Amino acid sequence: MKASEHTFEFQSYTIADAAQREAEYHERRASYWQMEYDDAVGIVESTIGAKVAKHAITGGYTVEVVIDYGDPDAYHQMQRAFKKLHDHKEAARELRSKEELYRTQVSRTYELDSADVHYFNLSNTRVPEDEEAVFG
Repeated sequence: MKASEHTFEFQSYTIADAAQREAEYHERRASYWQMEYDDAVGIVESTIGAKVAKHAITGGYTVEVVIDYGDPDAYHQMQRAFKKLHDHKEAARELRSKEELYRTQVSRTYELDSADVHYFNLSNTRVPEDEEAVFG
């Protein structure tokens, strides 16, 4: 049997507790990215601009609106933070839902494959104190 085909048994409450921990992790990350997003939006708001460029044509002129998105690094960070914020919020919502689902099964045992074990971090591969070093 290949290692990828192995299954592991966990009690429903163990899975629910793990889902809760993972949801809390993603909620903390969402809070971090909300602050990053707010900071970047503030910089972009203070540096953004627009101008109208007129171009001569026969019989008059045409107008082109040129948008300056402000500080390029802040604009990039704003886009990155927006994606991270929504990714972490979605992960937290999904995990909270799974937490509630598994809590409905008082003493049931589930067989999980290795992908599920990693999804719920039941192998404890991500240590909570390491999260501040990895902003993702």
